Amino acid sequence: MNLKIKKITIDAILLGLLIVASKIAIPIGPINLTLQIFVVLVICFTVSPIDALIILLTYIVMGLFGLPVFATAYAGIGYIYVPSFGFIIGFIGMAITMFFIKRQKLIARNNKYHYFLTALVLILVDYLFGFLYAVFMIKVFMVIDLEISTLQILLKFIIVFIPFDIVKGVIASIVGQRINSSAVLE
Repeated sequence: MNLKIKKITIDAILLGLLIVASKIAIPIGPINLTLQIFVVLVICFTVSPIDALIILLTYIVMGLFGLPVFATAYAGIGYIYVPSFGFIIGFIGMAITMFFIKRQKLIARNNKYHYFLTALVLILVDYLFGFLYAVFMIKVFMVIDLEISTLQILLKFIIVFIPFDIVKGVIASIVGQRINSSAVLE
């Protein structure tokens, strides 16, 4: 198979997996528990940072153009007013961070601990984007008409998800390391 066609096919499959992972959701407070972080980590681990960026930007653009790819039932440009949209923007931050990690050769192809530490760093990047965006949208832009402290935002948007995301990070680092150690994507 032509290498370019194979690469496009792999990117399309990963985009499809991300969309499906968004729809597998368990409601927990203001944000659903999904498998998005897991798939984004696998994307960051297994394809080039440029391909990861293309996949994640395509996902975001699809949702902002109204295709129902996000975890909630609605989409469109108005989704930027949803306080949890920062976590989706954080996916771009994850891909950019992965670019620097790979560029500096901070992740060893056969070291599962490097993968797990990288997963933790990428999750923290997403948390940072998500938390700051939520604080901005709730406290500054006031998209939600209720009194909520910054600490409550931290608890409802971040803290509750840490155990689940650590488990997803462990599994994604194992999957990513095994895919990269095999000849699947070569």
